[in-house]
Amino acid sequence: MIKNWKGALGAATLSLATFGAGAAWTANAQARALVPILRPDERGDRNLRADRQRVEVVIDQLQRDPRDYGGHRETAVDLLTQARAQIDAGLAYEERGGH
Repeated sequence: MIKNWKGALGAATLSLATFGAGAAWTANAQARALVPILRPDERGDRNLRADRQRVEVVIDQLQRDPRDYGGHRETAVDLLTQARAQIDAGLAYEERGGH
């Protein structure tokens, strides 16, 4: 019986921690949603530069995480690095006068 309640307590703790992280993520996402959205013709590449900065922050956070998540953390970092390269390519395209 003791093993069962310890397992249940561990599962409940993990669930609450996961829920807390999700709630914090959701609250953060909702706070960002309050930022005024510009019309497409007003955006320019400043939004793309801001997105690149957000990708940099996420890459940094993932690289500092001590857990591996079964290799998924490293895969996420690799994919985000590719995304950053695509953003850089898009910005370079705009700088050359592309539309």
